[in-house]
Amino acid sequence: MTDLETAKQIAQLVEAQGGCAYFVGGCVRDKLLGCPCKDIDIEIHGIPGEKLRELLGEVGTVLEHGRSFGVYGLAGRGLDISLPRDDNGCEAHNIGTFEAARRRDLTLNSIMENVLTGQLTDRFGGREDIERKLLRRVDDDTFASDPLRVFRTAQLAARYGFSVEEETLDLCRKIDVSQLAGERVMGEISKALLRSE
Repeated sequence: MTDLETAKQIAQLVEAQGGCAYFVGGCVRDKLLGCPCKDIDIEIHGIPGEKLRELLGEVGTVLEHGRSFGVYGLAGRGLDISLPRDDNGCEAHNIGTFEAARRRDLTLNSIMENVLTGQLTDRFGGREDIERKLLRRVDDDTFASDPLRVFRTAQLAARYGFSVEEETLDLCRKIDVSQLAGERVMGEISKALLRSE
């Protein structure tokens, strides 16, 4: 079974419990850009974490990629499965797509794709920004909550040849990045160097 087939199986189990599964982040962005994507992120809405873990156990061996982050995987699969988080980083399975997308870094990463139907939910104009080749922050407060987003914005600009919106650049200049762990910064710099022209 492929990762996409596994994703659909999970989405069907979630839907049977009244929830909904969305592809999120880079896998949606890269699909819209026509680029290959090896990392598949799925966000589950409408069911609590305990229920999600139980459902994932029906599909395979559940892996926890850090209990504090609430990100799960399945042994032998390249999937990251999570619940939306609130402003405090707590699981918020009923937060809704608008609030979940608001917590993303850039508009092109805030687009969600229903795993079963393929329908896109684009609350912040990400598709239009992709067409304009523009990187634009979703929300000042949520963007600034993770200083690594400064480096992620730079590496995405390098990788895709996009420009950065002036207000987003101004915000990046104000964010203190001095406390970031070196390996996190190097991860973004490596992507910029190895995946861009």
